[in-house]
Amino acid sequence: ILPDRGVLDDDLKAKLTSYLAQGGKILFSHEATLDEGAFALPNSPVKYVAPCPWLPSYMDLGDVLGAGQPKTEFVNYKPGSYVEPVEGATPLGEVWKPYFNRAPGQFSSHNQTPVDEPTGYPIGVLSADKTQGYLYAAVFKGYREDAFYVYKEMVARTLESLLPEPLILPKENVSAGMEIDVLRQAEQNR
Repeated sequence: ILPDRGVLDDDLKAKLTSYLAQGGKILFSHEATLDEGAFALPNSPVKYVAPCPWLPSYMDLGDVLGAGQPKTEFVNYKPGSYVEPVEGATPLGEVWKPYFNRAPGQFSSHNQTPVDEPTGYPIGVLSADKTQGYLYAAVFKGYREDAFYVYKEMVARTLESLLPEPLILPKENVSAGMEIDVLRQAEQNR
C-alpha cells in the first residue's frame, strides 16, 4: 500500500517492478508516486490530470466501492486528484462536485456546499490485470485524522478486488490502525 503522497526513487521503482512481476498487488492513493505531473508507479492504471478543485468533493461510490453502502453521494473532506484510467483499466465510482467551494464571498449555511453534478472523473481505478488499484482521495490521511468509515470501506473494497483470496481477513470492529505479521513455517508446511 502506497498511501496518499510520496515519490519513488529508482531503487524503489525497481523493487516495485520486481514485486509486481512476482505476482504482487499494489494499492495507491491520491498523489502517491506523483512526480512532475505523472505517476511514477510502473504500469500505473491511471494518468494524472489535475488536483480536484473542489474541497470538499463528493463521491458516488458505485457498485464495487459502494457494496453494502447506501446509494448516495458521500462527502470527501480531503484533497483529491482527477485521473483518467488507461486503456483496459476499470473506473470505479465517480467524483461529484458541489455547487461551489465555500469562501467568504460564497457561503452555504451547512457544513459543506450541497452536491451539484458529476465531474466525469473516477473515484477509483483497477488495472486490467487486477494487480493495481488507485483511489483519488487522501483516504489514509482522512481515515487517520477523521476515522470516516467510508474511507475504510473504499480501501477494503479495493483490496477485495485485488486480493480475492487474502491471507488475513479482518472481521468487523477492527481498530483504526493495526499491524499484522504473517509467519511462514516451511518445516511445518504452514
